[in-house]
Amino acid sequence: MYLDYFGLKKEPFNLTLDPEFLYLGESHKEALARLQFGLETQKGLMVLTGEVGSGKTALIQSLISNKSPQQNFALIVNPKIVGDRILQNICREFGIELDFKEMSKSDIFNLLYEFILKKSFHEQNFAVIIDDAHDLNREQMDDILFLSKFETNTKKLLQIILVGLPALSDVLNTPQNLSLKQRILIQYKLKPFTYADTQNYILHRMSVAGSERRDVFKAEAIQRIFQLSRGIPRIISVIASNALLYAFLKGEKRINYNIVNLSTDETLQNMVDSAEENPEPQIRRKYPPRIKGRNYKPIRKRRWSYWILLIFILVIGFLGLNILAQYLIKTLHIF
Repeated sequence: MYLDYFGLKKEPFNLTLDPEFLYLGESHKEALARLQFGLETQKGLMVLTGEVGSGKTALIQSLISNKSPQQNFALIVNPKIVGDRILQNICREFGIELDFKEMSKSDIFNLLYEFILKKSFHEQNFAVIIDDAHDLNREQMDDILFLSKFETNTKKLLQIILVGLPALSDVLNTPQNLSLKQRILIQYKLKPFTYADTQNYILHRMSVAGSERRDVFKAEAIQRIFQLSRGIPRIISVIASNALLYAFLKGEKRINYNIVNLSTDETLQNMVDSAEENPEPQIRRKYPPRIKGRNYKPIRKRRWSYWILLIFILVIGFLGLNILAQYLIKTLHIF
């Protein structure tokens, strides 16, 4: 709707995982480097956690798309849906097409181990990535533990990356998963975007979408988006998209602070409210929060102590003047 109005060729803030629009913040770059290091050095079990919308899936897609020719990935999503077929799905992702109905779990484990072992002689590497790993059930966790034991005397044959919400760390800290936790060699929690990341993210996506202007979003608008989103990429995209639509409807060519606030609809407000449990980013408070529908009352400082001090000084001054006057009268015999 607003593409031509802003000189865009594509929707800049779609929530789909278009690799062309991929932007990695500083924390994302660090996470990616750690995972790549873990794969190259065959560390075995790795864990990546992050809040909803923090860019975990985008980071994993970047990891897969930049893999070496020798690297093979099996990506498992929605463990709840996969259920007890997780081993069969891993085999199929690695190109093992068999009728698994008549095979026991131990048979599938042995088949997968022999397959990976043979391929490793030809310098082939294998990794399993499980997204939404916080949803893994007890049986699936046991399967992951068994897969983590695929190794020779010199190296790990299968690398495993568990990706999920911060709740995944709680799951791994339970006594039942102690053996699995002790095998984790790399663990990282994604941090939200910084203000600089937020600014570069918006400018990057606008540029990729075809914009030749860098001033569509004013600095005050970007700062407000950062405040509202708490640096969560998905929320940044939703706010920015709503702001562009609102500006188009009002005939505005630039996005300012007020447009960002006024374009915050009820759905987005709920997202912001849910994020307010987290500490607000440490930025210069030039633009204090002003969300439509909320009454922010300034905290009035108690000033009675200042008044008491002032009255005390005046009384002391009056008494001092009175004593001075009495002294002058007696000394100089004015009266």
